[in-house]
Amino acid sequence: MESIDTEIQKILSAPDRYLRAAVKVICETNEDVRKSILALLEVVPPMDPLPQPSERMMKRKASDEQLPALNGKTNGLADSAPKRAKLVEEKVQHCIQCDQPFLESENAEGLCCYHPEDMEPDDSHDIFADMDEWHGDMDTEENRREFPDAFRFLCCEEDGTAKGCTYGRHLAGVDGDRKAPSPEDADVEKNGREDEVVETRKDDEHGDEE
Repeated sequence: MESIDTEIQKILSAPDRYLRAAVKVICETNEDVRKSILALLEVVPPMDPLPQPSERMMKRKASDEQLPALNGKTNGLADSAPKRAKLVEEKVQHCIQCDQPFLESENAEGLCCYHPEDMEPDDSHDIFADMDEWHGDMDTEENRREFPDAFRFLCCEEDGTAKGCTYGRHLAGVDGDRKAPSPEDADVEKNGREDEVVETRKDDEHGDEE
């Protein structure tokens, strides 16, 4: 396990846009963290104001904006504005495989570290050893959060605290999704739908014969 200093150094070495995206996601989901950050910002000295553009720069900008379009193309300044706006407005995605924020424009193979298969309770763990005293279902979201070491990933047999065993691209999902379906789950779902169609056809044919 990495030391706290090593983990902090890794965070500080990340690009600013990743840090801002991570802070945004954390603040949206954790009220205590959000309040702590706001409290720290209140004691941070204000930054120096940005330098104002000179009169010469203002005249140059006004002159560029007044240039007519040539052959249906605008000047370079006008062309670059939508690109800058698009970069600023890009939505921060949330990966359903590693549970981390990311930008699709910077997504690449190997950036996502995750477990491709789900966890199951470890019956040999102390928390589940005495089944007579255990009430209710073992495999619940609450138990996974409180006792991650009492679960095992099917893909690598490591407990729930282990780092991902597979690297790939980040995968965004619909709101509320926290885990991408495995290929096996997708096949089961597909086969189930096909079986339902076959049974429906058989029932229809049987009804026509009667």
